[in-house]
Amino acid sequence: MSVRNQPSKSSPFQLRWKGGPEVHRLVFANKTPADGHRSRLMSAQHKGKRFNTEIGLPASELRTLDSPLVRARLRVRPDELSQCCGKHRVGIAGNLTNITPALTTSQKGAPEARTLRLSLRN
Repeated sequence: MSVRNQPSKSSPFQLRWKGGPEVHRLVFANKTPADGHRSRLMSAQHKGKRFNTEIGLPASELRTLDSPLVRARLRVRPDELSQCCGKHRVGIAGNLTNITPALTTSQKGAPEARTLRLSLRN
C-alpha cells in the first residue's frame, strides 16, 4: 500500500493497494485524506477483516456504502447538476462510477466490477 505523488493538478495523490489479483487505485486532491484512507485499509487488514476482491474495500466499508442514508444521498437530481460547474460534475460522475459496483448485487449474468466501471466511465 502506498501513496504516490503524480503529476496532476486536480488530484496529485494516488493511493494504490492490492486486493486479490488486481491493483486498486484511488486519487485524492490532498495527502491527508489519502493517508487517512490508507490507515483505514491498514487497520482493517491488521484486524483480519475480509476484503471484497473485486472492489478492494473491507466488508465493513461496503456495508456502510449500502446503508439507506448513503443511498438517499446518492440520488442526484438533474437540476442540481445543471447548477454545478463542469469539474464538479466530472467529480460526481467519477465518484458514482467508483461506488456503483459496490452497490450492485451480484446477479447471474452481471458484468464484472471492472467492466461495469469502464462502461460507466465511457
